[in-house]
Amino acid sequence: VGAFAVQVAVALGGRVTGVTSTRNLELVRQLGAERVIDYTHEDFASQDEIYDVVFDVVPNRSFGTCSRVLAPTGIYVTTVPGAGSIVWGFLTSCFGLVGYGKRCRWIVMKPNGPDLELLAQWMEQGKLKPLIDRIEFNPTPDGQPRWLSATKAPILDQHGVVTGIIGISRDGCFAEYIKLP
Repeated sequence: VGAFAVQVAVALGGRVTGVTSTRNLELVRQLGAERVIDYTHEDFASQDEIYDVVFDVVPNRSFGTCSRVLAPTGIYVTTVPGAGSIVWGFLTSCFGLVGYGKRCRWIVMKPNGPDLELLAQWMEQGKLKPLIDRIEFNPTPDGQPRWLSATKAPILDQHGVVTGIIGISRDGCFAEYIKLP
């Protein structure tokens, strides 16, 4: 999600600061981030930089922590809504009615034709590159290849542990979560 988020933000004209581990600093730069912060050495939320959007992919920061570095009308977005972000989402919606501009939201993906067409166009233009290091065909019991799996598309639990991958049908028309043993 984070790799696509960086590339989509850049494709839309955004200036991106990526927060990642030491081993992924160069990768995040190559994806288009103007600035990269190594979270093992720096805390982006305690710096003086102000952001219009904080997109917390992991999520390991709360809206409360990140609101310090959000612009007056900034938005904190998470991919895994928990109780805190749901409450903050409701509260910031209510506060918006009285002039408080910072917001907390979460993403629920619902693919639609125009969005997918735009992503396909960006892929054709080289603006969006999937990170896949190996492709495997997983046979069905009768030996026929059923799933094409991308090993760089892990699914993480709330503790950052890989629990599965996304399996994509050979024709690309169907995807399914595949739980790892």
